[in-house]
Amino acid sequence: MSSSSVYKGMSDYQETVRKLSASIGAASVDWQDEVFSGLQALVASVADASRQVIEAGSRAGEDLARFERIMSER
Repeated sequence: MSSSSVYKGMSDYQETVRKLSASIGAASVDWQDEVFSGLQALVASVADASRQVIEAGSRAGEDLARFERIMSER
């Protein structure tokens, strides 16, 4: 696994969560009931958790890039 594949995966993941949040937000105009409110809260929770995933992935990508630089120097 390379740092570029980690960054690509993070970007894809982030875009998917962004699209999910936007879709739920757009649907909120049509649905204003208790069940939808619960779904919206769950999606917000996923978005918050995804920030942690992105931060961890960013650190992993940086570490892999550092490792790749070290290996290329050998």
